[in-house]
Amino acid sequence: MPLCGFTRISQHSAHLLWHINEPQEVLWRDSTLSMPAQAEYEKITHPRKRREWLAARLTLQKLLAELGHEYTGLQKDAQGRPYLVNSSLHLSIAHCYPFAFVAVDQQHAIGVDIQVLCKKLQDVKEKFLNHQEVRESDNDLEKLCVYWCAKEAIYKVYGVKSLSLKQDISISKFTKKNQGVVWGAIGSQLFVIHYKFYTGHVLAWGKEVSI
Repeated sequence: MPLCGFTRISQHSAHLLWHINEPQEVLWRDSTLSMPAQAEYEKITHPRKRREWLAARLTLQKLLAELGHEYTGLQKDAQGRPYLVNSSLHLSIAHCYPFAFVAVDQQHAIGVDIQVLCKKLQDVKEKFLNHQEVRESDNDLEKLCVYWCAKEAIYKVYGVKSLSLKQDISISKFTKKNQGVVWGAIGSQLFVIHYKFYTGHVLAWGKEVSI
């Protein structure tokens, strides 16, 4: 798995991006999976999605090794949010072929997302943006992708399945840059999301901030 970028976000946080080019058999061989994880894997039928799933977990193992942490196994809580067994580390996982993107934080819940610049976002923007965001996006595909990734990252930080991207998560007006920051909110809770464009994709990562 060619390393695209290891980034120290802060003293307590880092993320890792990998390019997926191995066949499914190699990813399976190199991954460390518990019995429940293997059962979850067996439920995935699409070959590409199987590769993404395996690559994301292997990326997590590589990131932990880079930071000097032991991989203790991955499970999901009642809301479907992944966590490390017997560890206080926070983590978030995303994948969008051909990339896997993972982040960990020692102190705060963190959320990441990656999305290819897909014209479909222009067709479905009203399903994940409120009226003000629709106007401010001006149907710009790159901005729509930033909106999507930022809201997905916040969704993962918050960790509640019933959350609506359109109705519950709002993103403040922003000026598009190659790499920048957007601010989001769920009610009175604020979130800071960093984003950057990378080879036709948008990467986003962030966390909740105190007022």
